[in-house]
This record gives sequence, structure tokens and C-alpha cells, in this order.
Amino acid sequence: MANRKYLFFADVVDKLGMKDLAKLFKETAAQETEHAFAHFRVLHPELNIPDPSTLTEAEKKKIAALCLQLAIDGETYEYTTMYPEFATQAEQEQQENALAQNVPLRRNGLLGDIASAILLLASEEARFITGAYLPVSGGVQMI
Repeated sequence: MANRKYLFFADVVDKLGMKDLAKLFKETAAQETEHAFAHFRVLHPELNIPDPSTLTEAEKKKIAALCLQLAIDGETYEYTTMYPEFATQAEQEQQENALAQNVPLRRNGLLGDIASAILLLASEEARFITGAYLPVSGGVQMI
């Protein structure tokens, strides 16, 4: 995917007349392709074929079938696992954003917001604060 991204960027800047930048993006795309190849060589050493001329037709077909199966497995993984997870995450973010619209600060609270209040109260700067109610709610208690 990174390879395609850099090739797209190269196309855009090339149309803008920025030939040197387009060349840089194309070189980066080539590096990403080599990176992906190296990754697959490590993951699938059975596909590292030093001399294909030594293989029988049956061996070649077996390797080709493995490549097809790995491609199918990759697409199936995307369809059955990645995309549903992306959809679920998008729905959760949409719900969280809808909830944030009810908060005057227009965002949901984070653990760090509470931690910051605790650190303040535990600090020397808060030495004269006693028995105080400190809402950490982004202003919700005001509405």
C-alpha cells in the first residue's frame, strides 16, 4: 500500500510540474516495494527460488498455487477481519463524537484529564486546598 501511496503522490506533483519531487516519490515507492519483497522473503522462505530452471512443471504449479492461496488468504483476512473491525471502530468513534457534543469543551474526557487533577491536588501548589469539590467534567456540571 505504501508503494501505491508514493506513486500517487508522484503523479500529483508531476502534474504540478515538480519533476524532482516526483522522482523522489517514485524512488521511495521502489524502496517500499523492495521492503515488502524482503518482508515476504522472510515470511515465506519456501517462495525463495534461486534457480527456477531447476524446477519441474509440477513444482512450478505447486508454487503458483501457493501464491494464489496466499493472495486469497490476504484478501479474505481484509474482508472478514480488518474491514469489520474498521467499521466497528468508526461506529464507536461516531458515538463518542456524538457524546462529546454534549460536553461544553466539545470533547470526551481522557484519563490524563483526571490524572492532571490528581497531580494538581497532590502538588505543593494545592497545599491550601482542603475539602474542595473539583469536577473534572469538561463543564458538563454547568449545564
